[in-house]
Amino acid sequence: MNIKIPVFIILVALLVMPMAAQENAPAKAAGPALESTGFIQSLCKKMESPNARLRFAVREALVIMGKQTLPVLNAAKAESKNVHLNAFITRTIARVKSMKTTRGRTYSTLRSRDIDRLAMNANLTLEQITQILPILAKYDKNRKELYAEFREAGGYQDKEAYKDLQEELKLMVEEAVPDLKKYLNEKQVKTVTSQIRGGGFGGGRGVRMIGGPGGGGITIIRPKSKKK
Repeated sequence: MNIKIPVFIILVALLVMPMAAQENAPAKAAGPALESTGFIQSLCKKMESPNARLRFAVREALVIMGKQTLPVLNAAKAESKNVHLNAFITRTIARVKSMKTTRGRTYSTLRSRDIDRLAMNANLTLEQITQILPILAKYDKNRKELYAEFREAGGYQDKEAYKDLQEELKLMVEEAVPDLKKYLNEKQVKTVTSQIRGGGFGGGRGVRMIGGPGGGGITIIRPKSKKK
């Protein structure tokens, strides 16, 4: 079922606000600032949820609330003994800090993949995210290097180079599948690889690079031109 994220944020608010009111009863008399802290604490408690969509909705709510969430997030991270949860909190803190507003448009300045959006789409657990991050990092590195060589070979002006690029990208995805299958089920693997193939995570249909170019490592081998 395709539900817009803003709707999820509303659902999260409806879910945790009663909890916040119950756990922070004195906050109502103490003022809006303490009420807000109690609400943020309630959101943070939902970050360990096994429901990937709920986790992502919680993250989006925290990002929207801005830098006022940082003290609570840092405290939650200090208290948690779960390394996978701590990694999620760390990513959320980085995203909160990265948000900028220009000409009325708010956006993140992060150039890396949004692994938590992927987790929502593929229904990954926090542990699965940790497990596949090295696999995706390897893919990203090779992809950057491949694009660097593609540009050196003539870029989009060279049709043969573009064809070779697509073949190399397809091969790279296929090579990642066995490693992904160690941690994900078939449906999850299909979702992850389809987004990689499509240049997901902010990559833009497989043509925009994430971060700066790499160097060497992958060579585009063109088939020899047939003599007329």
